[in-house]
Amino acid sequence: MIFQSLNSKQVHAAINSARREVILTLPGEFTWDDNSEDFAAACSAGRSELRVRVFAAPTTKISRASPEKEIARLAKTGVEFLRIPESVTRMAVIDRRNLVVARNKCDYSEGALIGQNLPFAPMIASSLVSRLPPPGDASNPSRENPLQEPRAQDVLQQLAQGATDEAAARELGMALRTYRRVVSRLMTQLQARSRFQAGLMAAQRNWL
Repeated sequence: MIFQSLNSKQVHAAINSARREVILTLPGEFTWDDNSEDFAAACSAGRSELRVRVFAAPTTKISRASPEKEIARLAKTGVEFLRIPESVTRMAVIDRRNLVVARNKCDYSEGALIGQNLPFAPMIASSLVSRLPPPGDASNPSRENPLQEPRAQDVLQQLAQGATDEAAARELGMALRTYRRVVSRLMTQLQARSRFQAGLMAAQRNWL
């Protein structure tokens, strides 16, 4: 089993070499944004219609401005984002065969190691994917929008943007009580645990 050294540019190239799937893991206590080597590669892979999934520790920050809007934007590029309860080593699993691991476990500033055709890479990928929400949650690949709720798309757009109920209702010209009733019914239909998750799920399913 041979691991080869990569610099940060080669990490980007390795992720972009994926044919089917990219899985990224992000440790806590840092900000993941377009200054990160694997961020642009993930967005590029998502736009290429590869399956891209990102598993982040609870304390990982997503962009310095508006994390909620950034996650929604990532979803529109085909990148699925999921929080996991513990911190993890910074790595990428490519096509469930190749594994890129950061040398310092946190970022790629000191380069990385890559192992190709590793027998345990599928097990790592399966272990991470098993943490995905059940069918009916954000992982559901369905592209159809079964929601019949009046103005559902408008409301989901406001949820994805992280707007407050008051601001969203005012923007849509709806009574606050009516807006909240629509939100409640949408969250029930989507099995969403929060308003933002409902908006994120809608973005991931290309409803917005």
